[in-house]
Amino acid sequence: MKKRISIVVCVFMVIGLFAGGMPHSVRAATLSKTDIASGCNYDINYRQVMRYRDSYVGDYVFMPVMLGSKVTGVEDIEYQAAEITGYNDYFASYEYDFDECFIIRDKKTDSSLSWVEGDMILIYGKYIGTKLYYSTNRLTDKKIDDERPVIDVYYDDLTYDPLNDWENIMIQTHYNPVNDSSYYDYSDPGDTGDYDEYVLWGSDCEYIDKSYISSLTNEELRIARNEIYARHGRMFNSDDLQNYFNSKSWYSPRYSPDEFNAMGDSMLNAYEKANRDAIAAEENRRK
Repeated sequence: MKKRISIVVCVFMVIGLFAGGMPHSVRAATLSKTDIASGCNYDINYRQVMRYRDSYVGDYVFMPVMLGSKVTGVEDIEYQAAEITGYNDYFASYEYDFDECFIIRDKKTDSSLSWVEGDMILIYGKYIGTKLYYSTNRLTDKKIDDERPVIDVYYDDLTYDPLNDWENIMIQTHYNPVNDSSYYDYSDPGDTGDYDEYVLWGSDCEYIDKSYISSLTNEELRIARNEIYARHGRMFNSDDLQNYFNSKSWYSPRYSPDEFNAMGDSMLNAYEKANRDAIAAEENRRK
């Protein structure tokens, strides 16, 4: 299904370390891969952790990444790693951005897998905060400060199909007692009590069948489409939409419409994009 690797575009190469205030981490000897995958925070991505900093420190992370270059001049084994966020059918390549990369530190008890630049791996670890590095601009050879978010990695899996492998593990490690099916919920991990507050509960973690989408009323379609944005904290110019989402226990407004629109689709995962497009297509079909 998703087999090929796209070209790594990276302006910065991390070459040194500033001795800053980074929390000292320990190896997670008592945690399993399943523990981390089932307890991970799905909101963690580069922009979120750089925007809210301390809010995510200590949270578990399970994500597919593309390995970049090794960090030199540091005591630990550290690599640049860009989250794999999607697959581009036109270019037949995975989507990732090394301008928004993490630094991952090898804290594994099992060192059987060595990290190699260009490998795709699933990482199981903990977000520990940001760290200041010295970087070199490859075009100008100028050294600059470069703050990066850091993840301590306790386990890893080499993968050639990162999104499918990641998805399968997420399905295995999360269970929805409401409809007796597997699920994973990016916005509220582990809490299934608010499912009745959504028009399309699960639109962020599974592809909604088009026949079900076509069964919704026009107003339900409108709410379901905007529900995808509301999960990520978008606010709305329409008073009726804003009032509607203000009434939901899961809604946490964070971004004005202009702020959210400026970020494009970067806040949405593959399921959300596909479901939004399917809803919009049904709305357009009815016009």
